[in-house]
Amino acid sequence: MSVITKLHTLPKPPYNVELFVDGMLWETVPIEIVTELKLHQDMPLPDALRNEIKYRVRFTEARGIAMRMLAQRERSEGEIRQKLHARQLGEFADAVIQNLQAKDYLNDERFARLFTRDKINLKRWGPQRIRKELYLKGVEKAIIERVLETAFDQTQIQETITALVEKKLRGKSTITDKERQRIWNYLLRQGYASSQIVPVLGKIGRAEE
Repeated sequence: MSVITKLHTLPKPPYNVELFVDGMLWETVPIEIVTELKLHQDMPLPDALRNEIKYRVRFTEARGIAMRMLAQRERSEGEIRQKLHARQLGEFADAVIQNLQAKDYLNDERFARLFTRDKINLKRWGPQRIRKELYLKGVEKAIIERVLETAFDQTQIQETITALVEKKLRGKSTITDKERQRIWNYLLRQGYASSQIVPVLGKIGRAEE
């Protein structure tokens, strides 16, 4: 059976420990794993313990990636999962996500509300674009609809569309059919429905081509 022959603590944070097995460097292990598993020199290393160490090292790496993402801004569960799969750590995604949710570091409804608020205030996105983007980020449909239901009202939507149209008009009171189509397409891209656009654009007079 293999034996741990040496443990060498690296001198700089995060103070990982080099684990030597049968005289050769085998794995670099976070110091908390060494403490938790009570690893020490001359300790036998059966396959079960070897696998446990490997799992914990990889889990810690995966959780570290997720924590660094969350330190930048709120993230969705789907974003965390996608990143871990991209880093070949997908098998740890469920465990990492459950760990972060238990500590309330990861919360899709909170993420969706903050995302929606920012897109409304900063980019004036409409419901349909926000719905699409949240879906692409892996947020559940029920959460998306719950958030959007409270984020918008029809008066606010009409006011926002009016402001966007006025910005495009640049003081003009009439527009050509080509200009109308261009504004229409822009508003659709922003995430507003045809039924929400018509009442605003319908008030703008038609100019000759």
